[in-house]
Amino acid sequence: MHAQGADLWVVDRTAGTASVYADADLSSTPSLEVSFGEGTNPHDVVDCGPWTWVSLYDNNAVIALDDAGNTVGAVSVESFADADGGAEPDSMVCVNDTLWVALQRYAFGLYANDAIGQVVTIDTTAVSLLGNYPTQANPTIRANESDASSVLIQVGGWGAPDGSIGTLDVANGEYLPLVDAMDLGGSIGLG
Repeated sequence: MHAQGADLWVVDRTAGTASVYADADLSSTPSLEVSFGEGTNPHDVVDCGPWTWVSLYDNNAVIALDDAGNTVGAVSVESFADADGGAEPDSMVCVNDTLWVALQRYAFGLYANDAIGQVVTIDTTAVSLLGNYPTQANPTIRANESDASSVLIQVGGWGAPDGSIGTLDVANGEYLPLVDAMDLGGSIGLG
């Protein structure tokens, strides 16, 4: 689920759909329902710039939707794919009309994350890639409510004591660790 203003987006990964519930009223009929097709595995929905963006985990793409739910553009992240051919775009954050997207780079055949994750930035007006920032494995990003000059990032392989939580500077992508798995005595890479 993703709150956007008074509305609530609910993403159904299995069915490949996303529904909007006006005023976050889950007991009502959705005011908009968008289907992306089987095997797309939508992971996150964020309003940024002129469009609503959806990360399609199994399609190496982040797509832009208009207010009616029509696809108006797509940004391929295939060039950042790992050995199994997938980049796995996951969580997203909007900062000053720039979309930040975490690419988990999960090798499904090996049931493991690639050692290097990526965070890419997208120009939401031009609907194009701006930059990329290598990270540790399995990045997940969130808005940093206490500091708009950075986004929060969690990295680390599943079940391994190798993760950390930190910030990425939105001006240059520089990573600043705040706490790591060794400080906490366990795995941080929980996705």
